Amino acid sequence: LSQLFLATQYLSNLEECITAILFVLGHICYIFFGNYTSQKLIDQSTDVFYKIYVSQWYNAPLHAQKLLLFMMQQTIKGTAISVGGIFIPSLEGFATVINYFN
Repeated sequence: LSQLFLATQYLSNLEECITAILFVLGHICYIFFGNYTSQKLIDQSTDVFYKIYVSQWYNAPLHAQKLLLFMMQQTIKGTAISVGGIFIPSLEGFATVINYFN
């Protein structure tokens, strides 16, 4: 980012300026796709709960109802990947990271 700032400040070397811009755009795309993939995982894991909930679980045998209840209890929490135990990548996290540089 500092290299981009220096390249655009002097505008003397167009090739260096374009290289810095492509470098920053590449990193932004990398961060976005990592966060997007994690967001899809979060969405899919919470979707399991809702699909079980709207099914006709009450028509199932008692043993199956208990298993479905157990599955609902486990999936209501959702699944998320944690980066270093401090950051959960998601689209909200991507927006936070991008706003950090503004």
